[in-house]
Amino acid sequence: MKQKIIKSLIIAFAVLVILSMVFGGNFFFKIKTGFLENKEPSEIFSLKQENLFLKGEILRLEKLIPKSGEISPSLKSGLEAYVYASYPFSDKSRLTINKGSQDSVEEKSPIVFQGVLLGQIFEVFPEYSSFRTLFEPGWEFPVYIGKESARGLYKGGLEPKVELISKKLQIEAGDLILTADPKLFPPGLIIGKVSRVEGEESSPFWSAPVAFSYNLNEIRKVNILSLPLPTGR
Repeated sequence: MKQKIIKSLIIAFAVLVILSMVFGGNFFFKIKTGFLENKEPSEIFSLKQENLFLKGEILRLEKLIPKSGEISPSLKSGLEAYVYASYPFSDKSRLTINKGSQDSVEEKSPIVFQGVLLGQIFEVFPEYSSFRTLFEPGWEFPVYIGKESARGLYKGGLEPKVELISKKLQIEAGDLILTADPKLFPPGLIIGKVSRVEGEESSPFWSAPVAFSYNLNEIRKVNILSLPLPTGR
């Protein structure tokens, strides 16, 4: 019996070695990586969010602040609020939070999660408020993309995209997408990243689906930012 167990272990180990060779010596690493991708610890997720936030801050300070002439408030400041559970979970366009007019919440205030834009307050009640998310169909506003600050038009929906990006400017997958209209949001709020670049040869514009750093259904706590200052002040 003992010999059979030892024999079975030897065979199992041999199979793993062969698989490792087939996958270029990275089989064990891939098992570990796949586990982290599927069951990502909160610490790793927080580090990724922090890294994304810092990249956005650098780009914001280098490219956007000199153009706008204004320093926007800290993107991690603002009134803290909790998100109410919603059902069914398939509706990602509207969410409700536990802060309202008695907490000085105003309509059109930006909502952020760890420095990343989630949406904007659209309805305020005494004890709670509702905000539209970036997935709301029909919501459009201008954005900047990447280090060249390429201009584009963000379009919300189940699969948000940035469109009308001039082919004269170079953009690529992974470039940050930031807010560009100071009348709507503080300059340089992070929206997400370029997932890929698309465009027909006959068109003068690129189109870029947006990759987000969060799962909207898993967000429990957000921050409400102050309204942007009117331009010309």
